[in-house]
Amino acid sequence: MVVSNDCTSTMVWTLASFDWWKRQICLARRLQELNLTASRIHGPIPSEFDRLRSLGQLSLDGNLLSGSIPVSVGNISGLQHLSLAANSLSSVIPPSLWSLSSLLELDLSGNSFEGSLPPDVGNLKNIYRMDLSANQLSGIIPNAIGQLQMLEFLDMSHNLFRGPIPQILGGLVSIKYLNLSSNDLTGAIPGSLAKL
Repeated sequence: MVVSNDCTSTMVWTLASFDWWKRQICLARRLQELNLTASRIHGPIPSEFDRLRSLGQLSLDGNLLSGSIPVSVGNISGLQHLSLAANSLSSVIPPSLWSLSSLLELDLSGNSFEGSLPPDVGNLKNIYRMDLSANQLSGIIPNAIGQLQMLEFLDMSHNLFRGPIPQILGGLVSIKYLNLSSNDLTGAIPGSLAKL
């Protein structure tokens, strides 16, 4: 079962209409894919999305969403594809997100997320695409990212990451695209990257 929205350019989704989705769509226990990309939806992401226990793909990118990612999103244990790119989301990324071990793709780019990445990012053992670019993420790049052996695409550009590039990133045996540009990184480029 797939729910998609093909809106015209004049249609505006308000928080009130998102409330309707909370009452109707979130009761669809068998829903596997929810795509509301570029639908001009306003307001926060409803916490009720965790009722969609069969959800494998959630695409809300290119909207006008604000606030933080609900902690309850981490309860959608079978989620494989999560795209919240190009919204106005902020605050820290909830720790519950890093417990989604089934996640294959994560796109949080083009928002205003802040704070540092925890070692728990290493729990995403199956992820092959992660885009965290164009946010306000800071702190050092955690060594745990170097443990993501399936990762093919990693974009952490245009943030506030500081410190050296971890040597362990040379262990990303599947990586095909790596972008760490436009940060506050210091030190030498690790020789381990030459092995990629």
